[in-house]
Amino acid sequence: TIERLDEGLLDNFIVVATLRKAGFDGPFGLQGYGVHGDVYRNLERSLAAFRDIERRIDKHPEWASTLRPAK
Repeated sequence: TIERLDEGLLDNFIVVATLRKAGFDGPFGLQGYGVHGDVYRNLERSLAAFRDIERRIDKHPEWASTLRPAK
Protein backbone atom coordinates (compact mmCIF):
# COMPACT_ATOMS: atom_id res chain seq x y z
CA THR A 1 0.00 0.00 0.00
CA ILE A 2 1.00 3.63 -0.34
CA GLU A 3 0.91 5.40 3.01
CA ARG A 4 2.45 8.27 4.92
CA LEU A 5 5.75 7.49 6.64
CA ASP A 6 4.08 7.51 10.05
CA GLU A 7 1.53 4.85 9.04
CA GLY A 8 1.54 1.27 7.86
CA LEU A 9 3.34 -1.91 8.82
CA LEU A 10 6.78 -1.18 7.36
CA ASP A 11 9.19 -0.03 10.08
CA ASN A 12 10.76 2.94 8.33
CA PHE A 13 13.19 3.42 11.21
CA ILE A 14 14.76 0.04 10.43
CA VAL A 15 14.94 0.86 6.73
CA VAL A 16 16.69 4.21 7.25
CA ALA A 17 18.96 2.94 10.02
CA THR A 18 20.00 -0.07 7.93
CA LEU A 19 20.79 2.13 4.94
CA ARG A 20 22.81 4.50 7.14
CA LYS A 21 24.66 1.55 8.69
CA ALA A 22 25.52 0.34 5.18
CA GLY A 23 27.04 3.75 4.41
CA PHE A 24 24.25 5.26 2.33
CA ASP A 25 24.34 9.04 2.54
CA GLY A 26 22.32 9.91 -0.56
CA PRO A 27 18.93 11.52 -0.76
CA PHE A 28 15.62 9.85 0.06
CA GLY A 29 12.58 10.42 -2.12
CA LEU A 30 8.92 10.45 -1.23
CA GLN A 31 6.12 9.64 -3.63
CA GLY A 32 2.70 10.48 -2.32
CA TYR A 33 0.62 10.14 -5.47
CA GLY A 34 -1.71 7.51 -4.02
CA VAL A 35 -2.20 8.95 -0.54
CA HIS A 36 -5.65 10.42 -0.03
CA GLY A 37 -6.18 13.75 1.66
CA ASP A 38 -4.47 17.12 1.59
CA VAL A 39 -1.18 16.89 -0.32
CA TYR A 40 0.61 19.48 1.79
CA ARG A 41 -0.53 17.98 5.09
CA ASN A 42 0.55 14.52 3.93
CA LEU A 43 3.99 15.82 2.96
CA GLU A 44 4.27 17.69 6.25
CA ARG A 45 3.45 14.55 8.25
CA SER A 46 5.84 12.35 6.28
CA LEU A 47 8.65 14.89 6.52
CA ALA A 48 8.11 15.21 10.28
CA ALA A 49 8.23 11.42 10.63
CA PHE A 50 11.42 11.23 8.56
CA ARG A 51 13.11 13.99 10.59
CA ASP A 52 12.15 12.15 13.78
CA ILE A 53 13.74 8.96 12.43
CA GLU A 54 16.92 10.88 11.57
CA ARG A 55 16.96 12.52 15.01
CA ARG A 56 16.66 9.17 16.80
CA ILE A 57 19.39 7.59 14.67
CA ASP A 58 21.71 10.57 15.26
CA LYS A 59 21.03 10.49 19.02
CA HIS A 60 21.34 6.69 19.32
CA PRO A 61 23.57 5.39 16.49
CA GLU A 62 24.08 2.13 18.39
CA TRP A 63 20.43 1.21 17.83
CA ALA A 64 21.19 0.49 14.16
CA SER A 65 23.69 -2.20 15.11
CA THR A 66 21.08 -4.13 17.13
CA LEU A 67 18.25 -4.05 14.61
CA ARG A 68 16.59 -7.21 13.42
CA PRO A 69 13.41 -7.15 11.34
CA ALA A 70 10.33 -8.58 13.03
CA LYS A 71 9.22 -12.05 11.90
